Amino acid sequence: AELDKVVAINDMVLVMGDVNVDNLIESNDRRNLDEMLLSHGLSRLHLPATRITNHSQTSIDFICTNIKETDIATKITQTGLSDHTAQLCTILTDSTKQPLTQTKRRQFNARTVQELKQNLESQDWTKVTLTENVETAYKAFSGIFQTALNIACPLKIVKKKRNPYKNIWDNESQALKLSYLEGLNKQIITGHPDDKKETARRKKCYDIKLKTLHKQC
Repeated sequence: AELDKVVAINDMVLVMGDVNVDNLIESNDRRNLDEMLLSHGLSRLHLPATRITNHSQTSIDFICTNIKETDIATKITQTGLSDHTAQLCTILTDSTKQPLTQTKRRQFNARTVQELKQNLESQDWTKVTLTENVETAYKAFSGIFQTALNIACPLKIVKKKRNPYKNIWDNESQALKLSYLEGLNKQIITGHPDDKKETARRKKCYDIKLKTLHKQC
């Protein structure tokens, strides 16, 4: 039902996440999922194993889309945030064809605000103060103020700035991540309970550090 709402928009659709249906083996669940996606014009892209343990390799995370495979690039990467890999998806577009995003904005600073104040002080407000009808008085006030505002702080077309990428990582978090990944790789190879316990401890330290960094942003 939710897919019906989304796909009906006739836009590009991209669905990503943990689906818990292995794409590396044939099964009824996999066939049913593929058929359901196909009925909505979507297809599941091939991904290598996204969850690896010492006894299994499964591709249970998916990227589904109605975008042509030639226009999309995918890969997986080990992030240290989960026992699953992260799925990265890039839609290949010609950015040079995209128009620059613009908006209209007023410039408020000490100079323009002072100019606005002086302009308002020089206005004749009798149409506001001596008018008994509230609506008429408001329209008079609004007209005077809008004119003064447009003179002191006119709307100007400006390019929208992209939000700068904020890097929250530090050397300690990088070291904790590498330590966790080393423990995870060892756990995958051995499957030993002690290695699993050590991996869980390292991940907890890493998670606590990330939460601290997020709070500081």
